[in-house]
Amino acid sequence: MLRRLAGLEEAISQRYTLLRVVGQGASSIVYLAYDLELSRRVALKVLRPERSTDTGAERFLQEIRTAARLVHPNILEVYDAGVAGGFLYYVTRFVSGPSLRVRLNRLGTLGVREAVRIAADVGRGLSYAHHHGVIHRDVKPENILLDGAGALLADFGTALSLREPALPRRNTTTPGLFVSGTPEYMSPEQIAGFAVDPRTDMYSLACVLYEALAGRPPFGGHDARCVLASHFLRRPHPLRAFRPEVPEEICTALHRALSRDPDERFCTMDQFLLALG
Repeated sequence: MLRRLAGLEEAISQRYTLLRVVGQGASSIVYLAYDLELSRRVALKVLRPERSTDTGAERFLQEIRTAARLVHPNILEVYDAGVAGGFLYYVTRFVSGPSLRVRLNRLGTLGVREAVRIAADVGRGLSYAHHHGVIHRDVKPENILLDGAGALLADFGTALSLREPALPRRNTTTPGLFVSGTPEYMSPEQIAGFAVDPRTDMYSLACVLYEALAGRPPFGGHDARCVLASHFLRRPHPLRAFRPEVPEEICTALHRALSRDPDERFCTMDQFLLALG
């Protein structure tokens, strides 16, 4: 992959050295890189050349603009951005710890205290984003990074900024649907294509916390369309059926945040976090 992006590597060589690929998706590649000027390891995210159409580049630039103005201890910080060798890229802090997805794959479930602490960290980052007019729209274990100081929210690629024109984004998991998010963690209003507000992130975070405690997402199915439908057709199993030791007040708060109707959820992320204790 470094060979394929030799133009990028040469263009940034005065400032950054690419070390290895640490992650990749349909539209971008993330490298561990070394910042020669500040003598530190960083993460460098670059838009794939085949995605550099007008719309793809605009989405990537919107992601950069959105993430760059959110400075919070629980949001992955953007250090730098630019165009080099024809490649759009931006640079963030490198988090050496695993994602929550990796941790759940390894352990299955988390202890109650740890799961709630991670949810609280992410919730504080989301609350800050909401107060700055940004809705993440893709809160999931893969986008939660863990280090010794706590949890950080990453990847604002599908975020809705109330200060930017909205761009349609195709959910690659479900061909033919223009929706933003990941089926297991999307709110009903998000799936239906209705207007969303901060309560959609609350729902997604509640799905993540439920999975961390129960060992499975609250909604599932044998394919993406069935998963999406389950958000409308089923209620999640009571959490204490899987984890009877979870305090009742946490279960009550979690199931309220998972309400199908946004008006039945908490009004704000801060209220949800307060109810979790």
